[in-house]
This record gives sequence, structure tokens and C-alpha cells, in this order.
Amino acid sequence: MLVKNKDKFYKYLFIYKHLKFIKFETNIKDQELKIVINALNIKSRYKRIKYIVNEGCRFIDQYYSKCNLCHFKNNICIYYRISNKNYINGCCRKCRYQSNVGCTTKNVACKLFNCSYVDYNGVEKLKFEDVTLFKLLNHYQRYVLKNDYFSSVKTVTIDLYVGPMCLLIRLIIRVIEWVTI
Repeated sequence: MLVKNKDKFYKYLFIYKHLKFIKFETNIKDQELKIVINALNIKSRYKRIKYIVNEGCRFIDQYYSKCNLCHFKNNICIYYRISNKNYINGCCRKCRYQSNVGCTTKNVACKLFNCSYVDYNGVEKLKFEDVTLFKLLNHYQRYVLKNDYFSSVKTVTIDLYVGPMCLLIRLIIRVIEWVTI
């Protein structure tokens, strides 16, 4: 199916995401549209979810690439410098995926979380709803993706893939692991 009108295509995206037997194509020179079409053309559910998470993280990183949101100096963010605390790595300081060079994984929830001291330097704050690619997920998956903090990209992908009952069991196991650490 050849996509000729981006707005019309997005209007019916909620239908197109369920059509597994159609291959989508476009001649429109729009990178975001091409990424959405690439995701729709992935017919494996797990691979599609993985692609959506990875490309969503890339989109968020690219969106904020021009501004130094947290104004880190010597690994201490602006909030902790103002508060005279020597906590390094800001909001991420207690995350197990934090390293000396930043985050070792990709996580949409973490990337979209910002404290009130963040300086967008004239860039409008990106909201979850602004990432068109995430509209390919169902409501349950969007909720999980928005709120699955401090998790690896693999864990997030599996959380999106399994149903609510399996996710509940996985979350209980994670809480038990965190409490016993």
C-alpha cells in the first residue's frame, strides 16, 4: 500500500497497525513517517516492539541533542549543585544501569523524566504523545512504556510483549529482588 498523504495515514494508524498482511511504502520525504512505516512492515510482534522502543529512544535523544538539559559539571547536575549535595549522575544515581559514562541501556520512561530544574534552552519539552511511533502500541503497552523506570531495554521490551498478568508476576519478582539487595 502506497502512502501518499501523511495526515490521512496517521488518522487511520489505529487500523493499519493491525493489518499484518499489507506492506506499506511511501515516496514522501519524511523521516518520521518512514520509521513508522518500517515498524508497520515488521510482522513479528516482538521484533516490532523492540524496533519501536529503540527508535523511540533514538528519536528522544536526537530531539534533545542540542541542549544540555541537566547542566552536569563533574557528574553533578544543576539541582544537586544548588542543593550543595555531592550526588553524582542526578536523578539516575540509584539506577543499576548507571555508569561513569552515563546510562548503559535505553529506557523511554527515564529519557522522558525530567526534574523541575531541567533547562530546555528554548526547546519545547517533549511529551510521550509527541512520538508518533508510540501510537503503534496499544494502551496497556503505552502505559507500561511510560512508567517502566530503571529497567533495561531488554526488560522493557519483554514487559511490553507479555500480557498484564505475566507483567504483574515479573514486577513482583523485581520488587523482591530490589528489597533483598
